[in-house]
Amino acid sequence: MILRFDRLQPREKFMISLLILIIVIGGVYYLFSSQVKKINENKDKLETSINKLRIMNTRLSKNQLLKEEYKGLLKELESRQKNFLEKGKESDLLLDLNNLAMKRNVKILSIEPKEIIQEDIYLKIPAEVRLRGTYNQIVNYIEDVKYLNYLTRIENLNVKTSNKADYLEAKITLLSYALDRKGDIQ
Repeated sequence: MILRFDRLQPREKFMISLLILIIVIGGVYYLFSSQVKKINENKDKLETSINKLRIMNTRLSKNQLLKEEYKGLLKELESRQKNFLEKGKESDLLLDLNNLAMKRNVKILSIEPKEIIQEDIYLKIPAEVRLRGTYNQIVNYIEDVKYLNYLTRIENLNVKTSNKADYLEAKITLLSYALDRKGDIQ
């Protein structure tokens, strides 16, 4: 019992055509709606990935700027390192103070190194020097301390008359600095 389309009445033809049209439209809608849903999910994933990428790009650019700034600061520190006493060569300070005394004909009564103080990336190296000499000799000695090859400050200076006639005694507390580069980040 095969139905022939040409033997059907117009109303039946219309209903069958309508049924076929509904089935085709329903099938197409079903196929496209699942595809549209997948497309929307992929768009959301893409937007999320793009936002994550932007955040990572921002972090990387900040990280790159920090690295460049760090390299600049490290380069500046390297250039200024010559202004500091070398770490581990604290005895050079004592030798230089002794050499200055011999150069200026000042008698050293004592040179007493104090305990080294750690401050961030540098070390404070204190020393106390007691000398005897004329006023000019002591002033010249102090002037020479200012021109040592590394950063040295006079923290305290006491001058008093000596038991010997034309001589003065000076007690000088000096502070020199050395870089402690163990905190460097590579």
